[in-house]
Amino acid sequence: MNGFEKQPKKEAPTIKKLDELKKRWLNLVEQYPNYSQNQIRELDKGLYTLLYYYAKEWLQQNSPKGKTYHNGNKRFNWEERDKQVLPLIKKAIEKILNEEKPIRVTLYRIAQEAGISGLKSKLEKMPETKQYILSKLESVEQFQLRRAKWAIEMIKKQGMHVSKSKVMEMANLHKASIETMSKIDKLIESYNC
Repeated sequence: MNGFEKQPKKEAPTIKKLDELKKRWLNLVEQYPNYSQNQIRELDKGLYTLLYYYAKEWLQQNSPKGKTYHNGNKRFNWEERDKQVLPLIKKAIEKILNEEKPIRVTLYRIAQEAGISGLKSKLEKMPETKQYILSKLESVEQFQLRRAKWAIEMIKKQGMHVSKSKVMEMANLHKASIETMSKIDKLIESYNC
């Protein structure tokens, strides 16, 4: 192979499969009538990609149309945007919290997971979203304790004795404060009782 030959194309989905994909897209459009095409795309990126590749014209005809603003002095509806963004944020946080290996819930991570750029600068204009995010953000200590609990559960699943050194290593807690270490010690004690 000289590097210039085309990669073999993936096999196109069957008509039945394509119809199922189209129905899924239409359900999302119906379920989220105020969402833009990009917001719906974020709900199921794989679905969008397949439809874009195999049914681009259909996708364009069956997607929400971008809002046009005829008058330059119309204000952006941040209240509506707040309502649209909140479900995306909730889904992103839920996904972060359900990762197999714990990941700290930070504003950057939430924005990245939700696919929303510049979230920090927009938060003041979206009070519901801001309040929800602030209630879910983790301090370093909160994250370390959640990670310690995860490590303890993993060690117990492996049928091993839960020791401080094993928890520290598995949860990578070598930089935990004395106060946090004291709480972790209590967690380990409660699991070993």
